[in-house]
Amino acid sequence: SQVSDHRWKLQFQLRDTGEKTLDTAETEVYDESVIKAACRCLTDLFTDPKAAGLASAGKQVEALVMQSRANWPLSFLRSLADRLIDLEPERHKSADHEARWLNLTGFCLRPGFGDAFDANRIRKLWKVYLAGLTFDKAPQNRLEWWIFIRRIAAGLKAGQQRQFFQDIATILIKQKMKLPPQEMTEVWMTAGNLERLLVKDKVALAKALIPQIKPGKTQDRLLWTLARFGARDLLYGSVDRVVPPIEAGRWIQQLMKRSWTRQDNVDVPVAQMAMKTGDRTRDLDPDTAQTVVAWLENRSAS
Repeated sequence: SQVSDHRWKLQFQLRDTGEKTLDTAETEVYDESVIKAACRCLTDLFTDPKAAGLASAGKQVEALVMQSRANWPLSFLRSLADRLIDLEPERHKSADHEARWLNLTGFCLRPGFGDAFDANRIRKLWKVYLAGLTFDKAPQNRLEWWIFIRRIAAGLKAGQQRQFFQDIATILIKQKMKLPPQEMTEVWMTAGNLERLLVKDKVALAKALIPQIKPGKTQDRLLWTLARFGARDLLYGSVDRVVPPIEAGRWIQQLMKRSWTRQDNVDVPVAQMAMKTGDRTRDLDPDTAQTVVAWLENRSAS
């Protein structure tokens, strides 16, 4: 600044016009001294072998910048992500170190794209994925692992998403491994965020998921996952990765045949899979679409 001692880092946003991008315009940029203080705070917390204060790491950074993490600007989030990536070796110190590192790193890098240097960050974190969990017996760490992957999934290339799909297929499709219900839900939600998967892989996942979705149970997250598999308009994936409308129509028909209660949050997922885009290759046929409209009206959907 020409009128004070404040300093800010000048950054340029370079985008690949071939892919969907985030609106990353920022209404606020933190002073460089604030960013350095927050990074020092993370370094002090993660290099402490006793893990003192790690549980409140996020709150401590919030206190430093005097803003809730929900309002942290992208440039600040990525500065924290860079420091956390440098601190990756510290996650091996204890289960607490690893759980907090996964939680904060995934949060600061979500959704995996949007900044010019995210591809480089994802390359580094892909090595973390390949290395796997250090404390894989700790239930909290296993949950944080799936959440971490889900948060950065949009930055993974199609081949990386396919490798992850192959790794979890034994759990979700072949069902050769039993996981606690909460962890299984987290795995499903992570799979639901893999928009670059081949259509055949999404169909295989959906066919394994649909029988598990039943009325009268709190299954909002599984319904969310199915809606992501069958979405007509993807958040970041390319059009060729959209499941054909005939297939999505079959999934919708199966859901509409079940006896849902008014409390079951099935309306929005069905509407998302039936959403009209104006693209005839993605939209449901008119008869099926009208059936969905009538079903939603019958349920007094919003």
